[in-house]
Amino acid sequence: MVSPPRQLTIALQAATQYGDDVKEYAFSIDPTFAFLPGQYVTLRFPGEKRYHAFSIASSTNERGTLRLLIKAVGEFTKRLFNAPLGSTLELLGPLGTFTIPADENEVVMIGGGVGVAPFLGVVRTACDAKLTRKCTLFYSCRQCVEIACKDELDELPAKSANVAVVVTLTRETPQGWAGELGRVDASMLQRRLGSLDGKTFYLCGPEAMVAGVRESLKGAGVPAARVRFEAWG
Repeated sequence: MVSPPRQLTIALQAATQYGDDVKEYAFSIDPTFAFLPGQYVTLRFPGEKRYHAFSIASSTNERGTLRLLIKAVGEFTKRLFNAPLGSTLELLGPLGTFTIPADENEVVMIGGGVGVAPFLGVVRTACDAKLTRKCTLFYSCRQCVEIACKDELDELPAKSANVAVVVTLTRETPQGWAGELGRVDASMLQRRLGSLDGKTFYLCGPEAMVAGVRESLKGAGVPAARVRFEAWG
């Protein structure tokens, strides 16, 4: 059930940096705040008029803490990047319909960069709530240092037999790397998943990445109705 948007004040508890310009932020929030995996919130500093949208990366079972994966690319995000712990922000949310229907049996999520954020929420929820739905996450990064929550992602399949994570690097080949290399396309998906029939694909990331994956899936015969996406840039 989708909860109506609420206006709340949240406080910065912690921030973990990945690469030069990405952080996962943990904010304290009213424990009654409820959302669906895939939704987003909008934030602003007190006194500002404009809100800024960010996908929720938290598990729905994690009450009292809101996690967001944010890249410093504009005035607001750069200010947030330098904000001290304890800083307060105003939130409006949850918002959005980029969610997975309860009757979806097998989903494949493809996230590029911080576009992995809503899918972090999905796989975290799947493990915490012990969901039986099969979830496979393909996470594309340029370099190993940019992989957000890498240790956690490595451990997720051990927590749930229904969750699989595939990380691919597009601009680096580290020694001993056991993941994929190159951009996500139908060939990589088929190598890891086998048949693409009957699966629903969720894409989130830069516009060029999303467009490329959509075109590759189309070429592999995946119906457009089985592909959902959010893109920017």
